[in-house]
Amino acid sequence: MMLLSFIIGSTQARDRKHEFSVSAGALTTNDILDLYTSVLTTTFTMGYYKEENKDISAAYGASYKYYLTKRFSLGADFTYQSMTADAVSGDQQVGTTDKSFYTFAARADFNYVANPAFKLYSGIGIGFTQINQEYTPNSSGDTPNTVNEGTINFQINALGIKVGRGFGAFLEGGFGYRGIVNVGLFAAF
Repeated sequence: MMLLSFIIGSTQARDRKHEFSVSAGALTTNDILDLYTSVLTTTFTMGYYKEENKDISAAYGASYKYYLTKRFSLGADFTYQSMTADAVSGDQQVGTTDKSFYTFAARADFNYVANPAFKLYSGIGIGFTQINQEYTPNSSGDTPNTVNEGTINFQINALGIKVGRGFGAFLEGGFGYRGIVNVGLFAAF
């Protein structure tokens, strides 16, 4: 009986080819792009226009992976991140700026260690980030402004650790749209 349940458990673990996950990450390429834009804007206006009191959300993500083999998977990522700031002209707050970053990307991961309950992996993703920015003035006489643009974005996971069989948690260290540090939960079936 114990042998039968071991065989069934081993088969079920091998047959888990689909994986869904949710995650939160920090210090993304979107953060760096926004910092670069803010520095340029402040520099070119000689400090007259700037953004202050920034509130930056985590990069919230949802992912799907399909395991082609026990070591290699392909999948897709969706990541959302938002930022709000006070728009300052001279020394006065003149409005607020709201930015939303929506990233859609394809990804590939390679498992160095592919134990059913523990995985050690690296991966790469490349995709498109849609950036929606809205300026809302404090004064009713000023005109609101909306800018929508897009850019290519990427994620390089130098090292990921995953613990759990059908359900578990992961921690990733890398650089890109998911962040330098990314943590989450997954379900595999």
